Amino acid sequence: MQEGVIQYQLHYQHTEPSANWPCAAINQVRDVLFQLAMLGQDPQRYDGLGFGNISVKMPSGFLITGSQTGHIAHLMPEHFAHVMQADIEQNSLNAAGPCKPSSEALSHAACYSLNPAITAVIHVHDKNLWSRADISRTPADIGYGTVAMARCVAELFNQSCNHGIFAMQGHEDGVIAFATDLQTALQLILDLHQQKP
Repeated sequence: MQEGVIQYQLHYQHTEPSANWPCAAINQVRDVLFQLAMLGQDPQRYDGLGFGNISVKMPSGFLITGSQTGHIAHLMPEHFAHVMQADIEQNSLNAAGPCKPSSEALSHAACYSLNPAITAVIHVHDKNLWSRADISRTPADIGYGTVAMARCVAELFNQSCNHGIFAMQGHEDGVIAFATDLQTALQLILDLHQQKP
């Protein structure tokens, strides 16, 4: 499976960004992770493709950083997509905005489906976090952005869970954290990053 490629069926309409999108809140967290090289773009990693993405729940659907925007140090509103509807079993997303949603958008949707209290999802790439034995993990034969990945997330966490972190063994260095707000999701990542395995 090629990294950075959208695996789901995307029904996308190009639209202008909205002034109501919480871009600043996402950028505040993204700036921290960009500095730690947990998201971004590096010619020496993943065939030079961008990696990592962040989303925030909206009144309808969620706002997510756009596909292949990792090389941009600070995102502007035109670098986001609004996922309005996600059908995990049909492997499809309806989205609009100035760019297409991240290739991991279906995995974000799976996290939001766990519990209505979840309002933030962060996907980073970090070999040390990914290799830890003390966090949940999806099997190596399950690829990112797939129905199988979405189902696996539901199996890892029960419906009452409102925060968590897991490694995707089938997605090199890929780790996802989700929580009731962006700062809590970020802290889950930073706490593990600062601990010795």
